[in-house]
Amino acid sequence: MIFPPRTILGLAVVGDDLHAARVRIGPLAARVTGAAVVERFLDRSPAEAQRALAGVASGVRRATLVAPGQWCTTLPIELDRRGWLRSREEILASIDQLAPIPAGEALAGLVEVGGSGVLCVVRTDRVRAWADAAAGALGGVEPVVVSPLMAALGLGLQRHGRAIVYEPAPLGEWLRHETRLGLPVVAAEPADGVEAHTDADAVVVLPGGDAEATVTGVDLAAASAVAPVVAPGVFEPISRRAPMARAAWSAPAAGAALAAALMIAAPIVTQARHERALARLAQQERAMEDDFARVSLLRREVDRLSALVDEVVAPATAGWASALPPMAEAAAALPPEGFLSRLDLDGEGVTIAGEAPDTAAMLSRLEASPALANARRIGRLAPGAEPGLDVFEMRADREHGGGDP
Repeated sequence: MIFPPRTILGLAVVGDDLHAARVRIGPLAARVTGAAVVERFLDRSPAEAQRALAGVASGVRRATLVAPGQWCTTLPIELDRRGWLRSREEILASIDQLAPIPAGEALAGLVEVGGSGVLCVVRTDRVRAWADAAAGALGGVEPVVVSPLMAALGLGLQRHGRAIVYEPAPLGEWLRHETRLGLPVVAAEPADGVEAHTDADAVVVLPGGDAEATVTGVDLAAASAVAPVVAPGVFEPISRRAPMARAAWSAPAAGAALAAALMIAAPIVTQARHERALARLAQQERAMEDDFARVSLLRREVDRLSALVDEVVAPATAGWASALPPMAEAAAALPPEGFLSRLDLDGEGVTIAGEAPDTAAMLSRLEASPALANARRIGRLAPGAEPGLDVFEMRADREHGGGDP
C-alpha cells in the first residue's frame, strides 16, 4: 500500500497575529518546510494577506486554524466522539442554556477523555472573521478550526509517559490538561497559573497567556496540521457549518439531554477542584510551619527580655513620680501679663524664671499648689524690660519628691 505525502498549512491565531507553518507529512515523518508570521492579520486587505502567505501557501489544498483558548467556553460532557457526532446539531441548537452564546451563533468541537469528553464552544462570528480572511488569502481553501488542546496533541506528546499542557483561558485564567503517551486523561481542569511539575515528563505552556510559553505560535500551527495524523479519533474539530433548523421540541429536548450529561460530569469536576484546593492548603500549611516556629521562638525571647526589664527596672523606678503635675502647677502660677524664660524640673523640685508684675502673688499660688511646697525666691528682683514687670527666679519643692522624674 502506498501512502502519498500530504502538505497541510497550519495556522494559529495569537493575539492579533496569524502564525503559519507549511507541513509536509509522509508515511514515516512530518517536517515543516516553511513558516511565516503575519502581524495584524485582520487589518490587511485580501491582496496583502495573500502576498504575506504566498511563501508558505503555494499549492496547499488543506489548512487548519487554531482558535485561541480565550475564545473558548469549556464544558465537560458525558459523550464520547461518536455520541457527539450523533447529537452535535441538537446540542448546538440549545447551547444558549449552557454557555453565554446565543443558539445558532455557536460552533463547538470535542476532545475525548476516556469515555467522556470536553466541549470547546466558540462564537461563530469570531471564528468566521479569521477563517474567511484565511480562506481568502489561500485562494478559497477553507481551514478546519481546532482548539488549542486539539492542536497540542500534535506536539509530540506521544513520546512522553506523562505530560502537562497549560492553555490560556478567558479572563486571564488557565486550563490544565494531562496526557499519557499523547492521549488526554485530564482535560480543562481550572488552574491558578502555570506550575512546575517535577513528576511530569514534559510541561507545555501554549502561547497567548501572561506566562512565558514553551512553544511558539508557529509550533502550535504546525502541531495542528499533524494532530489528526498522530491522534486519530481523539477529537472532533470545531465546525464552521451553522446548525440545521429543527422542530420546536428538539431544542428543549437537546438542552435537557446535555444538562443531564453535564450534571453527571459536574461531581467529577467539583471533586477535582476540591482536591486541588485541599492540596494547595496543605502546601501552604507546610510552608507556614517554619515561619510559625520562628515567630514562636522570637515571642518567647521577647517575653524573657520583658521579664528581665521588669525585674531590673521596676525597683529603680518605683519611687518615680509624675513630672506633669508640678510642671503644670508652676506654669499656672504665672499671671497672664507675665512670661516664663526657663522652667527646670528635677527630682527635688521645680525652678522657674521669667518676668511678672506681682511676684508675691506668684509665691502664694506656688505655695498653695497641692503638688508643690516651700516656694521661695532664689534670686534678687530686678526691673524688667517692660514697665510694671519684675525679673524673678523662684523654686518650689515637690510635695511628694524624692524620686527621679
